[in-house]
Amino acid sequence: MSFVHLHTHSEYSLLDGASRISEMVRHAVETGMPAIALTDHGVLYGAVDLYLQASTRSSARRLTSRRARASRRKAEPIVIPIT
Repeated sequence: MSFVHLHTHSEYSLLDGASRISEMVRHAVETGMPAIALTDHGVLYGAVDLYLQASTRSSARRLTSRRARASRRKAEPIVIPIT
């Protein structure tokens, strides 16, 4: 059974999170996670960095889900498959 964190914040998150994206991707690959999600608050800067970091892995595929936060609805995570 695969496991994917669907609620992670990177160093780009305005409200919380201090994880470096390169370390998040490395850890996901080392532990066999098939994808990685990013749920930063208020910005999408980390999505570009996450995509670039994940695409350096030979098995990474394209961005599969994106939804910006609109009004009071909760934003969905950005998920990038890495296996």
